[in-house]
Amino acid sequence: MKCPNCGLINPESALYCDCGYNFESSVGMAQLHTLPDKAITPWEAIVSGFSRWKDFKGRSSRAEFWLFLLFVWVALMLINFPLLTLPTFGLEFVLLIPIPSLTVRRLHDTNRSGWYYFIKLIPVLGVIILLIRLCEEGSEGANSYSPDSLVVEPESVSKAIAIARESDDFDKELVAQYQLAANQGDPDCQIALGMLYYRGEIVPQDNEEALKWWQLAANQGHVEAHQLIRMV
Repeated sequence: MKCPNCGLINPESALYCDCGYNFESSVGMAQLHTLPDKAITPWEAIVSGFSRWKDFKGRSSRAEFWLFLLFVWVALMLINFPLLTLPTFGLEFVLLIPIPSLTVRRLHDTNRSGWYYFIKLIPVLGVIILLIRLCEEGSEGANSYSPDSLVVEPESVSKAIAIARESDDFDKELVAQYQLAANQGDPDCQIALGMLYYRGEIVPQDNEEALKWWQLAANQGHVEAHQLIRMV
């Protein structure tokens, strides 16, 4: 299974890619997964940081952010340790490259714009304020930058994914199952189908088609649908 976020080939049974992408998210395999603080490992945080070095969209959890910064701090300490003669070859620069995008995603996780990053330009006070924001817990549920990444999988979406996994053509069958349930009025599958169109994965990118399905879900009172509509 190819990850649509980083391109890594994963086993068919994989739930998450090393970059943090959630293959079985409630938006139909089409959102970037923010790993829960208590679930992410240091290795996952490191892999995610480097693999998403140019990704300024989506969200990164508090644990992911600080575990990666801890790794960078330890690595820089070892590189510059007086008793060690390690060849650097610009290694310090490589270690620091992912930090801007990771910081922007961390701000997104608190429902703040990435432009907030530049508050650090204010002498002393700006850095303090930014550090406080980066220590805050991520916003619950969907926010302005990503749908809810920690939501429990709706039963109808799980059923569609399970059926698709039994098919020889997973992508085609997944879309067919979403469309079947969405046409029958299932709001969770309407959201999932809309997200596929919004992200342009498996199906051609089409914001109007995404809005159509999200609006149908919103008409049934689905809270997440209203939040998604505001994203477009």
